[in-house]
Amino acid sequence: IYYRNVVELCLQLLCERQELKMLQTFSEALPVIMLHDSINSRKATAIKYYIQNLKHVNLPERLVLHTYGGTDSRDVVEYLQTCFTTSVPTLKLDLHLSEHVKFDSSDQTVRLASVLRHASGLWALNLLGTKLTPTTLQPLVKAFSYMSLLEKLDLSYNEDLGDAGMEVLRTGLSSIPHLAVLQLGGDTCSFRQGVVMTAVGMSFLAPSMGHLAG
Repeated sequence: IYYRNVVELCLQLLCERQELKMLQTFSEALPVIMLHDSINSRKATAIKYYIQNLKHVNLPERLVLHTYGGTDSRDVVEYLQTCFTTSVPTLKLDLHLSEHVKFDSSDQTVRLASVLRHASGLWALNLLGTKLTPTTLQPLVKAFSYMSLLEKLDLSYNEDLGDAGMEVLRTGLSSIPHLAVLQLGGDTCSFRQGVVMTAVGMSFLAPSMGHLAG
């Protein structure tokens, strides 16, 4: 908690003083950069400046982007597009798009996939409860070939994926050989469903289960 508070304070300062010297001091002091806030926040503005100027500083050990708040998928994808205007292949990225973001349009997941192609160092992608369907999942799966380092994929609470979604997912699993954690579950305590599938859906995933957990 203390480290997170320090990061937030530094982001506030960076937002106020978007200068190269401040950026270099910021990057040297913080090995892990975290944003847990709305994309409309001052901290998100600082993160955008930081990502756009990564070529001038040392890369962090990890960058964690967790967006939430009263934003829809169009806002979030547009924000990410302004952050990742060029490829940053060596940036280890943990991207968490909260369940307040809904990807119920293929247009939005196509745009998200185009962003992720610039972040080939992506190691964790959390799309928990984002209303994915087999159709909207397809552009992301096609982009797996640009995410070969992905180790964790969370599709929990996307009950509409079903068997058809697992068939779509299967087509891209060979492109992410380092994937170790695939989450598809729900929460019985809060009566929230995970991916609803039959033995048919399980059969699509079976060939990849040997190296997966979760």
